Amino acid sequence: MRSQHGQFRLVALDGTHTLLEGATWYQDYFWPQAYWRALSDAIVHRVHIRVLEHVKQQAEAEVLKH
Repeated sequence: MRSQHGQFRLVALDGTHTLLEGATWYQDYFWPQAYWRALSDAIVHRVHIRVLEHVKQQAEAEVLKH
């Protein structure tokens, strides 16, 4: 599996809340691809959750400092 592109997107929800979305485009090199696709998607999803949780913790820690 190789990541080809990734992005974060901030979406304003209201005056005090923001949604952070993450996306990754990747190429699978496992065969048959139809068999491995669900597992690959699950792995990428877990990585997204871990990264977004870390970003959330860092952002909330900054708010508490001020």
